[in-house]
Amino acid sequence: MENQFNCFLKEFAQDGESPEFTQLFFRSFQFGLPILFTMSDRKVYIGYVTEIRSQPFNDVHVIPIVSGHRDRSNLRLVPVTPYQDIIHDVENDATEELDFEAFTVTLPIREIVYAHLHDFEKYDKFKKAEKKLDFIQQDSCVFTNKL
Repeated sequence: MENQFNCFLKEFAQDGESPEFTQLFFRSFQFGLPILFTMSDRKVYIGYVTEIRSQPFNDVHVIPIVSGHRDRSNLRLVPVTPYQDIIHDVENDATEELDFEAFTVTLPIREIVYAHLHDFEKYDKFKKAEKKLDFIQQDSCVFTNKL
């Protein structure tokens, strides 16, 4: 029975008729990586999908790890709220029970502009490479006032 279920999930994930982002949701599950969602208002959520409904496929429920926004001038990620730290604090407090539902964010599919897997372990390496590239580009550019 479990094998049939896994085959069904795999088929659904690869079906060209399945809703947008479905393959990404399954890759997140497969690799154990969260998804970074950039919304139409530049708000960003990085987290794990907890619920999707096939009919109607209007929104996705996410447990966020971090939220933030895209910088207006260069669209780089600006982390703001560390949900993961808050969740760990609640988990470590023996007097409170942790209810993940309280942290769930519902994202309307129509407002998702861009989404991709996000690896926090590799994120710092990307940031260092970006800074190095910025330095190289600034150092090698020549600006002139002539038109």
